[in-house]
Amino acid sequence: FGGSSTGMIGKLHHMLTGCSCLWMCLGWCFGPRCTRALNYVEDVCCWRPNPLLQLFYVFLIAGGYLLYFFNSVPYIPNERLSVWHFHSGNAVVVGGLV
Repeated sequence: FGGSSTGMIGKLHHMLTGCSCLWMCLGWCFGPRCTRALNYVEDVCCWRPNPLLQLFYVFLIAGGYLLYFFNSVPYIPNERLSVWHFHSGNAVVVGGLV
């Protein structure tokens, strides 16, 4: 039962998340060469270790932390936020990088 099954639920899961309709439409409109190229791009971006995507993730985490640090930290602590919010924010960033 679930997305990995071969029953009705698994087929519905694959239909909704697998983009099979998109691949068929691209195959009809642009031919098999286009679908092979898109399959290759999907394989490289989604299923292989990719250092560019890893760097993108690190930059997203760093950018979010900088926004937090410069926009939120000056207001911690106050009457509504205690000091533990500062420490928990740092722990979330460390957890995201680990």
